[in-house]
Amino acid sequence: MLQTLQIIEVKYGLAPVFFFIAIVTFMWIGSWFGKWRLKKISKDNAPAIHDDFLTAIFGISALLIAFSFSIATEHFSQRQNAVLKEVRAISSAYQVTQLLNATDQLKLQNSILDYLDNEITLYDDWQNVETLNARINDQQKRLNKIKSQAIDASIDAPLRTIDLAKSNVFASIEKMNESFGEQVSLMKVHPPALILRSLVILIAIVSFLSGYSMVIKKEHDWMLAFLFAFIMMGAIFVILNLEYPNVGSLHLNNTKTQLMELRNLLQ
Repeated sequence: MLQTLQIIEVKYGLAPVFFFIAIVTFMWIGSWFGKWRLKKISKDNAPAIHDDFLTAIFGISALLIAFSFSIATEHFSQRQNAVLKEVRAISSAYQVTQLLNATDQLKLQNSILDYLDNEITLYDDWQNVETLNARINDQQKRLNKIKSQAIDASIDAPLRTIDLAKSNVFASIEKMNESFGEQVSLMKVHPPALILRSLVILIAIVSFLSGYSMVIKKEHDWMLAFLFAFIMMGAIFVILNLEYPNVGSLHLNNTKTQLMELRNLLQ
């Protein structure tokens, strides 16, 4: 349920909006609290804001954001490499079917193309995690069918290519299976929930202290406050789209494009 909510937030861009509203809200609460404190104490005992203290808190927040961005970038790079690996595996498996007899070659090629077509549309018009898992299971069934066909076809290969077929056809299909499994595994790998929770808490604290310090120092500049909120919203937006490249509104992962290019080559 939690993962479904996270993906929905990314898909519809709700998380960055939530962060923006939260930042502005906590700034307002901080400024309200600062005004309340100024009314309750005498002018001679006015609270002081230590810049070193504020700098330390802002620095920790910036470090956590940079750490989250680094993790998201690394995961994105791993997923890109997995896609390239799968494209090569599908292309290789399709080519080695030439070692089989004409009937088995056509049958196995059609199965590979069917798998490729479904891989292209794997992330299209999904509704929830259950739908995505069902599609993944269907793809795994197609791979199992292809492996079974490859075993039977290798045995019935022509005499002049039977040795090559036995050593290459099934091995190529197995590489397809490995690359698909790697993609599924990477799709489920995300930063621990603790990091996101810590980021939310730190941003709330920083926002509160920003509003509070503006009032205490009597340096009101809500334009900079809103600019800070927009920058933070943009940072969260990019991090989430890197973590969910096939789900986010940016569609950063060009998986579909690469698979479609391969499909055109195999026609």
